Amino acid sequence: AQVLVRNTELFKEAGLDPAKPPKTWDEFLEYAQALTVDKDGDFKVDQWGFGMIGAKSPGFELRFSPFVWSFGGDYLTEDMKHSALDTPEAVEAISFFVSLYREYGVAPPGATAFGPFDVRTQLAQEKVAMNIGSGWTVPIVDSINPDLGASEVLEYSAVPVKRKAITSAWLSAWIISPNSKNPEEAWEWTKFITSKEMELKWFRDASVLSARQDVSGVSPEILED
Repeated sequence: AQVLVRNTELFKEAGLDPAKPPKTWDEFLEYAQALTVDKDGDFKVDQWGFGMIGAKSPGFELRFSPFVWSFGGDYLTEDMKHSALDTPEAVEAISFFVSLYREYGVAPPGATAFGPFDVRTQLAQEKVAMNIGSGWTVPIVDSINPDLGASEVLEYSAVPVKRKAITSAWLSAWIISPNSKNPEEAWEWTKFITSKEMELKWFRDASVLSARQDVSGVSPEILED
């Protein structure tokens, strides 16, 4: 699921409490403005509050959807026959999203061409302080810049809210083909790869939360880590 990823050290430098992430989009804008600064005194912004993905990609849809849904909008009408992006709620969400870049300047120049890796790189280089990302943001950022100490510096919190709390998620599933020559073996493999033991390993190795509640929800092993 998409969450708000925050650099706690940059929060401290801006006088913001890392333990109090923005809960609404209005607060998010205030935080982003405080985190958009000229750090070297050359009268040019070199750190931005928000790492915005604007390039056409599944990565954009994942990160833009929480804006639309939170404002009460949607992509399609209830009958799934027409676009709903012209409703007042959707237009308000789109306008707010665009204003972060055009009006308030809290996202780096060129955001309309940035994909997920670009923004993760900006996060790793501390060019941006916040972005909308997923559970695997920390390990990817750590691979880009091990010196940052991503697991200590970056924290996750819920995506900000406008009218309702909602986010998006990238879902995957293990599927056994009805034409499989070895369905029983495939089922045994599926049970193994989704077992608690393997899901714990996936969490530890990739820092990705499991769909199993006994792993990501209440597992003592994860709580201890």
